[in-house]
Amino acid sequence: LQFIHKQGIVHRDIKPDNLYIGGKDSAKPFVVYGDFGYACIPAHEGACNRLLGSMGYFSKETCAAYLIRRPLTEVELVDEDMFALGATLYFAANNMLPYQFILNRFKEFADSREKQVLQLQAVLNDYTGVARPLYYDPVVDEVIGNLIDPYAGNRQSIAHLLAMLKFTLPEL
Repeated sequence: LQFIHKQGIVHRDIKPDNLYIGGKDSAKPFVVYGDFGYACIPAHEGACNRLLGSMGYFSKETCAAYLIRRPLTEVELVDEDMFALGATLYFAANNMLPYQFILNRFKEFADSREKQVLQLQAVLNDYTGVARPLYYDPVVDEVIGNLIDPYAGNRQSIAHLLAMLKFTLPEL
C-alpha cells in the first residue's frame, strides 16, 4: 500500500476479497493488492470525485464528503485507503468488520447507497469509541485500532505503523 501511494495511486477498494497471498510455498509469503478497478490518481483532477468502494470500509469523513458531493482531497483518499486497510486487518483478526454492529442496525432499512452512507455517517458521528481488535498482541491491536480510529487526526502514517510492527514482529 505504501508503494502504490508513493506512485500517486490510491486503491479505493481495499477489502479481503481484493487481497491475494503470493509465495505461499516460500518462507516469506507476501500480500498483493488486486482489483484496481476503482483506483485513481488524485493528481488528475476529477479522477477521484465519486464514492467508490464497499460499505463497512468507509470512514466517516468519506461519508461526509460524499453526502455534500465534495470530492475527496489526495490526503483524504490516502487516509481512506488506510482506514480500509485497518478494517480489513480487523476483519482478518475477528471475522467481522469493526463497526459491524452499526451496519447490522440499518442495512435492511436502507434502499439506496446514499441512505446507507447517510445512516453510517450519522451513527459514526455519534460513536465516540473505537472498535478495538481482539487480537493476541497489544502492538498489533494498537496498529489496527489506530487505522480504524473514527477520528482521522488520530491516525498515524503508514511508515509509523510499519515501524511499530517491525519492532514487535521482526520477521515482517
